Amino acid sequence: MPLPGFRAGAGEPMLLLHGLGMCWQVWQPVLPPLTERFDVSAPDVPGFGTAAPLAGREPSPEALADAIERHLDDLGWEDAHLVGNSLGGHLALVLARRGRARSVTAFSPGGMVHGWEKAWARGMLRTQYHVSRLLRPLVEAGCRTGVGRTMLFGQVVGRPWLLTEEESLRMARVFGDSPAVLATLEATGHFEDADLTGIDVPVTVAWGTRDIILLPRQGPRFKRALPHARLVELDGLGHTPMTDDPATVAHVILATAEG
Repeated sequence: MPLPGFRAGAGEPMLLLHGLGMCWQVWQPVLPPLTERFDVSAPDVPGFGTAAPLAGREPSPEALADAIERHLDDLGWEDAHLVGNSLGGHLALVLARRGRARSVTAFSPGGMVHGWEKAWARGMLRTQYHVSRLLRPLVEAGCRTGVGRTMLFGQVVGRPWLLTEEESLRMARVFGDSPAVLATLEATGHFEDADLTGIDVPVTVAWGTRDIILLPRQGPRFKRALPHARLVELDGLGHTPMTDDPATVAHVILATAEG
């Protein structure tokens, strides 16, 4: 049975993979232009949203990619245009290495986090998780004002004041309620040089200049590992750029998938 999530559209298959602590709905701003051209699946990654955690396995990139491969198999897709953000970008590249990609568009992917950057990213995400859980009433009150949303989500998005109350409440609740946040952070956050050997499909790595979780300086590392990849700078956008500027993000995805 496929993972829970979203599916709509017609055309070549396209898979959207969200980041740690998120759910499939983070892709909602870019779904209209994508579903006009592609058969789009946006699942909840195991352990997040409505998807159960992996049973009996550490949620490493390889183990999570195994689950996503089963999802592809259940859809009857041999391969797909893969799009991922953060952890989802890392998973998209793992799947590409396994031959499951027609193209890859990765926004601020994990997998090239060096030195002190690991403690930085882990610390920010752990803090957000604990705040979302332990201070839930205050967080939900903050989600109802523009100032509160800016304070709460300035780490995650580049333009937090553009978030709606509904979007911010969902983000806070999913992050705080997902059972696999800490385990997945521990199992995925230590990769310094992801194995990208054998990837020969079109790849775009895009990075928001206001990403303060996985820093833009990590982007060129992917370019060095994948010389044929296209590296795109997203001016003024943050770690989850589809919430900042859906039109630009959709354009980057379509430019990669449509060649």
